[in-house]
Amino acid sequence: MLFGTSGIRGVYPFQISNSLAVKLGFAVASYVNHGFIVVGWDGRNTSRLLGMSIISGVNSAGLDAIAVGIVPTPVLAYSVRYFGASGGIMVTASHNPPEFNGFKVYFSGGRESIENEEQAIESIMNEFSSNSHNEYGRVDFYSISDVYVKDLYNTLFTKKLWEPRVIIDCGGGVAGLYTPRVLSALSDVYVINDYVDPFFSGREAEPRPDVLSRFSRGVVSLGFDIGLAHDGDGDRLAVIDESGSFVDMSTIIALMAKRKVEENNGGIVVISVDTSMSVREVVERAGGRVEVAKLGKTHARLRSGVVLAAEPWKIIDPSWGFWQDGIYAAGQLIRFITSKGKRLRQILNEEKIPIYPGVRLSFYHDNLERDAFMEFVKENLPSAFKDVMNVIDIDGVKVETKHGWALVRVSGTEPKVRLYAEGFTVEDLEYIVKISQEIIEKGLRK
Repeated sequence: MLFGTSGIRGVYPFQISNSLAVKLGFAVASYVNHGFIVVGWDGRNTSRLLGMSIISGVNSAGLDAIAVGIVPTPVLAYSVRYFGASGGIMVTASHNPPEFNGFKVYFSGGRESIENEEQAIESIMNEFSSNSHNEYGRVDFYSISDVYVKDLYNTLFTKKLWEPRVIIDCGGGVAGLYTPRVLSALSDVYVINDYVDPFFSGREAEPRPDVLSRFSRGVVSLGFDIGLAHDGDGDRLAVIDESGSFVDMSTIIALMAKRKVEENNGGIVVISVDTSMSVREVVERAGGRVEVAKLGKTHARLRSGVVLAAEPWKIIDPSWGFWQDGIYAAGQLIRFITSKGKRLRQILNEEKIPIYPGVRLSFYHDNLERDAFMEFVKENLPSAFKDVMNVIDIDGVKVETKHGWALVRVSGTEPKVRLYAEGFTVEDLEYIVKISQEIIEKGLRK
């Protein structure tokens, strides 16, 4: 499979190449076989070239293309809906290092591709021939930035009880061209790393707690009320509270899910398998219910009755659009703070959002036999615990116990084995991590 957890990714020009981009453009255009395709790219050095290659593939399949240029991934998805396109292709490797690149595919309305569509696209790519069509499409270039910003501003407009001091670390990604503009209407905004940097020299593209440690200290020392940070393509959002603490993204999901369920007098919240148990607790208390999906595939569960779909770092609000949008999430969070007139930590306490200790660990590997490793984990992880309550294997192996839970899975975008774990107490978490890590290390040795 070319497609992983979230699109296609790899190192340029090895796993990701111009010829692969041409094939993908051809395949997506052939699959929809009508209308036109929107193409955009992030700020990496190779992205524009790959975008032009995609357009060549789209045109060779006989369809027209609209190039929206350098945009965040959520803006590309928005463009698909705005223009009424049959599909869209974004060139991005999201939070991966600068030598990586990749592609994400969207369809009508701005919905990201799902597994059966990706399998069909791969089949067409395998049969690619540049002589398959006698007619060739054309390409037009449009700027969508002002339209997106104005639409989002109108959606977020609210009466302010105060104007918080907000600092945004855009990380050299393309969201730096958008988020400050949106939030300046709601708050007193300061920005760092807001220039587009293909090498992410200001900091790594992934806004992890360790990457944001200096930023977190700056939030406190400079007296900001909240800090926000994006990844390379703007679909992720990380949050630092007024005390300089990294706020677990599941906590933000729980806060937003509670609000959406209350606004809709119920509803379904779709969460990925690695999301905190706090979300289920909050949603059910508010009168809603939770469904669990694969990581990177919460959008596949979107339908009537779903009021929010989310995974750590990424949130989909169907009332705004069918895509993960870190810019929108940033705007909604600041809107919530300004309308309450309080800082985030006080709001979390008043809304009774539970916070449980958790960790996210990675184990690097070379040439891992994925299926054999996961079979070993499936056979050995549940039996390593004495208090197993449930086992979920829709995406890796997740073991739920009386002490909390552990999830082991192989990354679909990087050469890593992931361990996600959460406990009701720190002691519970340490117990779960110790056992899980032993199983992972045994499996890697085998």
